Amino acid sequence: HPDSKGSVFCDLVGVFLAAYEVVLVPVVMAWNLELRGFWLLVSWATFTFWLFDFVLTFNKGVYVGGQLFRRRSVIVVQYLKRWFAIDVLLLLVDLIANILDTTGTQSIRAFAGACRTLKFVRILRVVRIVQKMLFWSIGWAARVAIQTLLIAFCAAMACHILCCGWWAIGVRGPTDTGYRWTDSYRDEFSAQGVSYEYMTSLHWVAGQMTLAGTDVVPKNSLERGMATMALVVALVAGSTLISLMSAAILDLRRSQHSRASSLLLLRQFLRQESIPVGLAAEVQRQAHERDADVTFYHENEVDALAKLSRTTRTRLIGAIRIPAILSHDLWRFWNNIDAYSLKALCLEAVDCRYVRSEDDLFLAGEPSAGAIYIADGKHMYTQAPGTSVVERLVSTPVKGDTWVCEVALWSMWITVGSMVAVTRSKVFSMDAGKLWSLVRETSSVQKMATTYARNFHKRLIMAIPPLQDYPTDLYFPQTNVADLLSSQVDVELVESYVDGCGMSLEQKAALIRELLAEKCCVQVDRNNCLLRTVLMAVLILERSDGRRLAELGRREGGTGAPTSGT
Repeated sequence: HPDSKGSVFCDLVGVFLAAYEVVLVPVVMAWNLELRGFWLLVSWATFTFWLFDFVLTFNKGVYVGGQLFRRRSVIVVQYLKRWFAIDVLLLLVDLIANILDTTGTQSIRAFAGACRTLKFVRILRVVRIVQKMLFWSIGWAARVAIQTLLIAFCAAMACHILCCGWWAIGVRGPTDTGYRWTDSYRDEFSAQGVSYEYMTSLHWVAGQMTLAGTDVVPKNSLERGMATMALVVALVAGSTLISLMSAAILDLRRSQHSRASSLLLLRQFLRQESIPVGLAAEVQRQAHERDADVTFYHENEVDALAKLSRTTRTRLIGAIRIPAILSHDLWRFWNNIDAYSLKALCLEAVDCRYVRSEDDLFLAGEPSAGAIYIADGKHMYTQAPGTSVVERLVSTPVKGDTWVCEVALWSMWITVGSMVAVTRSKVFSMDAGKLWSLVRETSSVQKMATTYARNFHKRLIMAIPPLQDYPTDLYFPQTNVADLLSSQVDVELVESYVDGCGMSLEQKAALIRELLAEKCCVQVDRNNCLLRTVLMAVLILERSDGRRLAELGRREGGTGAPTSGT
């Protein structure tokens, strides 16, 4: 996948190496340096990485028209159309330059340096990868930071290239006056090293970019042309940066104006209705805090999703809802029997939303239309004597990864308590009516769903003291999934199970015989593996003095053997 962790890592390494080459090549050419020892090894290592990346490109999926393709024929065609010629040319340049630096003479090395000028094309790779990063699931602040870093990088590279170019024409450039700007600093440059020469050139570039004065003065026509070009670059870059900053400030002002207008309208409404001061202050404070919170959107509020193909949108919604649904044992059973119908269930009967702190999930005495799965966050469930069989107000904290009101899927149910969110949380709801519409249309899961619903309802109506506590919206006694499904449903699950967790055919047949004899039951854990559960009866015989009857060994055929573990 082009956006997998391995691909992203290679892209980031490529950005680093491309930036390294863009920095190194102008310095090598301007100061006529030789790549020896460590730097030559680095150059060969860089070539090796680009060669590896070239081969990897033929094994990396591509997007065509917004659709991901992993067929090699499509990958090759798209690569030939886009970057193949440029990448091959750059690889040849790298190879020739490294060979000439390793074995060539001084004149040939000059040719190698000229070859390396083509490496500036790799700056396009940085831009391409940054554009790719903008399609990742990152926030607005991260996008702004990436765009800012890209602008800063381009500005720094422009200054670096102008700096190296200014030094090159000051040392080896043609002159129509017989003078160069470096003549005024010949004694200083001869006493100092490359770092002082570079910083002097960079000081001149910074002065040109910021319209500040420097003591470096052009001495011939070429140098004055270079100075003019630096001023033009500074003008374009400065105006572009100012326009981007102005646009960002205007967007921020519009957002703040919209918030202020909504709060002003709220104040006018509260005064209009003569709301008491205490309640009005509470309403305004909560509205202000919620307006400042991070906004979470429902999928119906994202207009861009309507432009996706049906297949892509189905995959997206499934990636959001299926992991949450599979937290319940029953839906894991369903998934292993008919995964396609489970996807249909997620699309048709399941909804996802975010609730804020102090939002009510449901109130006591309301008819419940389906089950609720709390994915994260903290909630408080409250039962009052008026709507529940309790003597006093009872509050129960509820954490994430909890199913609530599951009974509403299998029976008519009126909530006996209220639940309010303590923190922001993500909540999934499953509509009972849509669930049973799908069950009636899907023969593969009808038996499983009806068996589970019938047995769940039996346990529900039998939950009466003193044998069982009364059920609540959170608690349903003796409703373990494996206990509610029949042995035949377990057999169908084992027969349809693809992985089998490494079971042989003989082991699977033996397991099915145990299920039919009702000696055990099976269920699916969160790792999608089968769990076999057996009923074990333990008998302990103990005398009044505390001594217990224990089996120490067995006697067979005149010989005795100790029991294992004694």
